[in-house]
Amino acid sequence: MAIVTLDGGQSSAALGGQVIPYVEQLVAMQVPGAPDTLISAMLQLVLREFYTKSTAWRDVVGPYGVNTDPYIQLNPVDQNRQIQFVLQAYMQPFAGADSPMFLFPQARMPVGGSPSPPSLYFMRSNDVLMLHPYPDKNYGNVLWVYGALIPTTTAAIRSEE
Repeated sequence: MAIVTLDGGQSSAALGGQVIPYVEQLVAMQVPGAPDTLISAMLQLVLREFYTKSTAWRDVVGPYGVNTDPYIQLNPVDQNRQIQFVLQAYMQPFAGADSPMFLFPQARMPVGGSPSPPSLYFMRSNDVLMLHPYPDKNYGNVLWVYGALIPTTTAAIRSEE
């Protein structure tokens, strides 16, 4: 029997090493004689719905570039995954720092302040993160985001025999 994974094993990693071994068989039983492309499309929809509703697939993604523009576009992460919700954001240590600098989430969009190293973030939408105070300079690729991921609508699902 085939083992169904998303983008080369990411879905099994998101489920703690477990795989979804019976989904392909269940879909095939519901629609006997269905072409493989139809079964693959159904599996893609099922996996996307599962991850959307459960938020079981979580990972740290990045690094994102921090420059004088306070808005960071998080999606697409790559061709197979995208951020659904941001759970935590931090900037990698700067020179002389031992640990990451965690950014504090804000429920309302912060206003005012003068440019300086960011310490807060506000989610303008599910995939646009706004840094506050506005960054005072280009820090490079230092922003990392821990979040719930979902497969993109074009994510590759493959069946491994």
